[in-house]
Amino acid sequence: VKMAPPSTALLTTEPTVSPSWARPHTNKQRKHQTRLFSTNSYSRRGQNAVKLLPTYLTDARAVERYDPQTCPDGALQLSVAENQMLEDLLVPALTDFSSQTGFAADFIYYQPTQGRPGLRVAFCKYLERCLKLAPFRLDPDKLVVGAGCNAVLENLCACLANEGNAVLIPTPYYAAFEFDLVARANLNIVPVHTMQQDYSDDIPKEAYYPSKHVLDEAYD
Repeated sequence: VKMAPPSTALLTTEPTVSPSWARPHTNKQRKHQTRLFSTNSYSRRGQNAVKLLPTYLTDARAVERYDPQTCPDGALQLSVAENQMLEDLLVPALTDFSSQTGFAADFIYYQPTQGRPGLRVAFCKYLERCLKLAPFRLDPDKLVVGAGCNAVLENLCACLANEGNAVLIPTPYYAAFEFDLVARANLNIVPVHTMQQDYSDDIPKEAYYPSKHVLDEAYD
C-alpha cells in the first residue's frame, strides 16, 4: 500500500524477541524508532471504525432476561442473533454432534472479533513450526483471524489506506482483488509486472518474484 509507515500496533506484530537486525543499535536509531512507533498513521476510516464500534451487544446482554419464575417482568431479547434462552436445549443437542468431548456453551454466542483465544494460540504455534521461527515466538494477542484471504485483505486495506490510495500487486494476481480492493475498499490497483521476458520453455519460479526495479517503477 502506498502510504505512510504503519503505527505501533502493526510494527510490534513481531516475534516476542526481535531478531538482531530489527533492534536499534544506536541512540539515534532508538529515538527514530520511538518516533516511528508513536506515529498514528492508520487511515481515517480505520480510526473512525474504532470510534464507531457498536455497543449494542453489551447493551443487549445487560438487559434483565425474562424468566417465568424468577423474573416475570424481564425482557425477551430479540435485538441480537443470540439464542440466549435456548442454551439448555441447544448445547446438549450440539454436543451430541460434536467430535469434542464437550461443547462449550459460549460457542453458540458471538465470538471475539479477532478470533477465539485458543484458535489464535494454536495458529501462532502452527506458523512458528511451518516458518521455522524458533527461538522466536509469535504473540497471539497481536494476531487477527479472518474468514478468508479476501476478507482479511479488504479489512487490512480499509484500516491502513485511505480511499484513492494505491496498492501494488505482483502479476499474475487473483482476479477477485479487483472487486475486494477496488469496488469495496475503493483503492487503486497498480500491477507489478514480474515477467520481464518471454519464455519458450518452462518458466522458472524466480520469474514470478518482483524485483526492486519493477517495484520502484510501479511505485513511481
